[in-house]
Amino acid sequence: MEVQERAREKNVIHIEIVKTVENSLIIADASSTYAFICNVLHERENISSFLEEVKRILVVERKVAIIDWMNKESHIWTTDGSSNC
Repeated sequence: MEVQERAREKNVIHIEIVKTVENSLIIADASSTYAFICNVLHERENISSFLEEVKRILVVERKVAIIDWMNKESHIWTTDGSSNC
């Protein structure tokens, strides 16, 4: 995995990358201090269940970062000012 390789190159420790299924994170209760969720929520059918599972794995003094986009159609403007619509 690219993230693991970059962390190893920079001697960054205390990082564990875990691939899981949607609402069943394979991580122990209250075992993490930080969750980084990137481009995940827009794909979830039940965002509340997913976030409850994230909450379960985090300690009380937790931090969460969420980066995502809205899954909806939007206009794309060209350099000449025209639109794709």
